[in-house]
Amino acid sequence: MSSLYVKPLRVYLILGALAIWGVFSGLGLSTSLFPMSSQATVSVSVSYGSYSSKQFYDSVGRDLEGLLQSVKALEVPVENLRADYRDRSANYRVRFEWGADPAEAAKSVETRVNSFLNRFEKDIRDSAHVSAWRQNQGFFAVSFYSPLRPLDELHRVMEPFVRPLNARVADAEGVSLYNPNAKEITVLLQPERMAQYGVGSRQIEGAIADSIFALNGGTLRIGEREYQVRLPKRAETTDILANIRVSPVGTRVVLLKDVATLRVIPSEDNNQRFRTSGVDSLILFANPKEGGNIKRMSDEIMANLEASRAQWPADVQFRVIVNPAEFIDRSIKGVLHEVAIAAFLAVLVLFFFIGSFRNVITAAIEIPLSLLLAFILMKLAGMNLNLISLGGLALSAGMNVDASVVVLENIFRHFDGKPKNLSFEEKTRLVGEAVSEVRLPILASTIASLVVFLPLIFTRGLTNSLLGDLAKAVIFSHGLSAIVA
Repeated sequence: MSSLYVKPLRVYLILGALAIWGVFSGLGLSTSLFPMSSQATVSVSVSYGSYSSKQFYDSVGRDLEGLLQSVKALEVPVENLRADYRDRSANYRVRFEWGADPAEAAKSVETRVNSFLNRFEKDIRDSAHVSAWRQNQGFFAVSFYSPLRPLDELHRVMEPFVRPLNARVADAEGVSLYNPNAKEITVLLQPERMAQYGVGSRQIEGAIADSIFALNGGTLRIGEREYQVRLPKRAETTDILANIRVSPVGTRVVLLKDVATLRVIPSEDNNQRFRTSGVDSLILFANPKEGGNIKRMSDEIMANLEASRAQWPADVQFRVIVNPAEFIDRSIKGVLHEVAIAAFLAVLVLFFFIGSFRNVITAAIEIPLSLLLAFILMKLAGMNLNLISLGGLALSAGMNVDASVVVLENIFRHFDGKPKNLSFEEKTRLVGEAVSEVRLPILASTIASLVVFLPLIFTRGLTNSLLGDLAKAVIFSHGLSAIVA
């Protein structure tokens, strides 16, 4: 330890390098409203195939519900299952207990569902769709409204501005424009006409799929730029869809309208309506990717909307409904405010007792330095900046100066009564003795404070989600403050 006091420049350089590392680590932390630990929800959708809803429930649904309730994602069991049997498909929402990873939950559910459905007809097997998400990851929402335009027309106007956001915003899982007036096309097959023309349901399904999905033609590179080549959909309207060919090539031409009836009806999924300033509204929803930075996502979407606003019709207005970036900005400002107050009060109190502004500043620097070093451990531990971890940093800010005060006071006690013309070697010896005397008491005191928070790291479920990141932030920051002191 004496070598550190003899060459203090080395200490300053090491701490400076660590502080810079801490700054970059803090900037590299992903930002979200809540910790990564959460309740994962998995959605399963299965078509009835040739069954009616009652036949499907009796033959498939009852056993599938029991199967879904028994699924585990890395030993995390299912907490709740909700089943909804609609006109043409069954939808199951499986909610796991706290701490389940969404990707692992979706994988476990998909494996069990596919294995179970293998015994049933191909239409049912091929229709199964599984997706997962976190319930506390947060989202971004903006409403678009116009007192002069109906929602369908407003949707046609705003869709070209919203669709490119999926490619421009890297942290977004998906950006969609919700229209409560959205329609869907139902195709009602006529068995007698199908038998007359010799066309099966699988042929019709394949022809419809080929006509409504765009094809990817690869990537075209010109110079340093790359362009995605996509073949557009053949069926852009209902009339075009009705006239697609459903019979194989080389046989009699049979069109979809010859064997089915097409109807345009309101979508079953759009059962919610939103009003802004008394006017029906479209809602832009955006969800972050797993581990994505929700603050950066929200800021980028707002920047893109503001950049394109000059191209909108004059009557179109928008209003931010949910912007997580605002909450996160306030939280960060709150932490900085708490750190500033803690540092100021510490400097003020120490100045009254010590009387040396230079020595007081030395102790006060420990507060921001401990926070910066804590960012390094948070980055290595895979944490993110959220309301809980920021609260832990704010909680530890006032505690971090304690060790420095004890060290400074003991150094002053050793110098008390000594002549002022001491040599550098004598001063170094006194400082070393002072620090050695309080080293173990400081470590013991710090450990005693951290032991209170340590068990919270090993909790599971809701307790870990609420207090796990807070405990880690306090332990990292306050534990490092003893080393800095």
